[in-house]
Amino acid sequence: METSNKKIECVEVQELLSEYLQLELSNEKSLAIEGHLKVCSHCNNELAKLKKLIELIDNAYEPEPPSYLKSQFSELINKEQATQQQGSTKLPISYTTRILVRVAAAIALLLVGNAIGLFTYPYLLEQSSKQEVAMIKQEVSSLKEALVLSMINQESASERVRALNMTTELSHLDNKLFAVLLETLNDDPSPNVRLSAAQALSRYMASEQVRDSLISSLHEQTNPLVQITLINIIVTSNAPHAAESLKQFAKSKDLMDEVKQLLDIQIKQLTI
Repeated sequence: METSNKKIECVEVQELLSEYLQLELSNEKSLAIEGHLKVCSHCNNELAKLKKLIELIDNAYEPEPPSYLKSQFSELINKEQATQQQGSTKLPISYTTRILVRVAAAIALLLVGNAIGLFTYPYLLEQSSKQEVAMIKQEVSSLKEALVLSMINQESASERVRALNMTTELSHLDNKLFAVLLETLNDDPSPNVRLSAAQALSRYMASEQVRDSLISSLHEQTNPLVQITLINIIVTSNAPHAAESLKQFAKSKDLMDEVKQLLDIQIKQLTI
């Protein structure tokens, strides 16, 4: 019978336990681990935990989604079906539904991953679980953005506002989302939707591209409420050349007196 005289330390044993259980190690390495396990109670405990984890995964069942989640899905799906029946040219229901399901699945995986982490020994938790959780979080963020981009094309202005409000849950602003938000701010027929788009973009005023775009958009706006909102956003952001841009806008025709008064106050504030 082949034996091994090479000693193996606890850290190495714990790193190799998963491969050991799956019979993926060389005969020499497996014998070394078995010899270590005969004399090390700590590594035996870790082996027992790993076996328990594998058993839990093997016996895992697919949980029934909570009633509130199913009702929210049903509500969104019914709205999509109504849109389709009205002859809408918007994205098909299968696309939006698929996004919703993937979001739910990703969140579920995140929750399950956190629960499994309670049974996982420190090395695996540090080296594997953290990376997997980060990947799942990124996937959730990407799926949320896809959902926003699909909902923002809805016929209902309230649904478009709802989509814009969802941008608060996104971790960053990529070029595609930025282009959609800016187009909505400039071209949406609803003032309320344009206001929501301005608020959504205001969270990214650290970006020079966003600042310049909102200043340019101000000159395109005709609704006083949207004008006032953009003026306040621009002033609050301390954007370079904001005072000069507002002075140019103040020369525009057909501005309401309230807008002119606000411009006068804000320009003086910026030039102090």
